[in-house]
Amino acid sequence: MLYGTELYIPGTILKRRLGGLFGFFYWHIGVYVGGGYVIHFNGDSVKDSDTAIVLRETLDSFRNGSAIEVYAAPS
Repeated sequence: MLYGTELYIPGTILKRRLGGLFGFFYWHIGVYVGGGYVIHFNGDSVKDSDTAIVLRETLDSFRNGSAIEVYAAPS
């Protein structure tokens, strides 16, 4: 759904399947912040907590070839 020129309302929580075998069990979650950008956690906090960061990326980068679904949207 389009909201003006935006595909999602800022604050919408988006999800996509993880790649590989984990995609059957886990989702990757991000928050749409407007202007075509999503913020999300990137990294494995268990294996490499020193390099795990929060990123601001485009919807296409967040999508990573997977379909995006709305998990929750602001009212």
